[in-house]
Amino acid sequence: MSYAILQIPCGFLLDSRGFRKILPISIFLVFIGTTIYSYSHNHLLIGFGRIITGAGCSSSYILTVFLATKYFKKSIIPLLIGLAEIANATGDFIADNIYLYTINSLGLHISHLITVSIIFFLFCYSLIIVMKTEEVEYTSTNSIKISAKNALQSMLKILKQPANIAVLSYSFFTWAILMGFPGYWAKNYYIHMHNYTKEYALSIPEFFWISFLISTLAIGAYTKTIQQAKKYIFALSVLGVGVYLLMVIPILFSYFFIIFITILSGLSCAGITLAFFIIQYNTKPKDKALAVSINNLFIVFGAMFGQILFSYAILYDFNKIYKLSSEIHPYFYSGIMMILLWTILALISVVFILQTSRKMKPIKV
Repeated sequence: MSYAILQIPCGFLLDSRGFRKILPISIFLVFIGTTIYSYSHNHLLIGFGRIITGAGCSSSYILTVFLATKYFKKSIIPLLIGLAEIANATGDFIADNIYLYTINSLGLHISHLITVSIIFFLFCYSLIIVMKTEEVEYTSTNSIKISAKNALQSMLKILKQPANIAVLSYSFFTWAILMGFPGYWAKNYYIHMHNYTKEYALSIPEFFWISFLISTLAIGAYTKTIQQAKKYIFALSVLGVGVYLLMVIPILFSYFFIIFITILSGLSCAGITLAFFIIQYNTKPKDKALAVSINNLFIVFGAMFGQILFSYAILYDFNKIYKLSSEIHPYFYSGIMMILLWTILALISVVFILQTSRKMKPIKV
């Protein structure tokens, strides 16, 4: 919760004060929160530790894009955002798999000690980075007094641009698809729809994530201009609609064809990297981090609502609308129909991005 709440404040602080204090402070908060969480036996202290950890982590993705826009060439910003996505997914994989293996092998106490030590090392390393990195000069416009009024005014400027609203909508629906189905419900879908064993069902989403990460990196590397970004995000959105149109065909495809569809599905979601690139391009330099933080907040909302809405969708018997064959699970079919709807809404959002961007004046960076 603290991660989501602090997205916009972090973006505003980065725009107005830079990263030199925020980077080490954020990591130090993660260090303190993890230490409290790891070595406390009181439920309230454990919860407090989690809140502090979430607060420290809230700036992680925003910082990455902020540093990319401030210290690197514009042509490699999509690549850097793609690398950030890979780093994020790698961390998630380590937390779910390697960390669990460490706990089983070395015990909980040693695992916590290793985690806390790594975070403390990152904190020390961040201090070195801050001391060795030249500070970007901030004009009087950037060095404004921090207040809720200033943050609200900056937010309204960003949200008044129709192209930005379209980007936020695309990010919401794409991440709802990503976390609602392959990120959470896919295993149950393949168990109930295709009668796969748990092992088979678990193996399929892995192909999605591999495809998503490779595609994210490749698209980031090949995207050099905003024109390319718009073309690629449109093509990926069309692909997403096509993939889920195949999935709603009331036929149980073979395992290998499902793997093929899953790989294409992972590719179609890689446009999320381009969404960050487009929204920071559409925004003035002094508000870039805030724009990125708002987009990241919509992604958080997409993940949350995606999982919840899919759980409600699979409570509905699709046979009430259209009589399916007996081999098709009518409840999970309703879930896939909802995912298809989200891909269509994501595509509509991209069309609005293309249409509204033509009317915008280029932002000088």
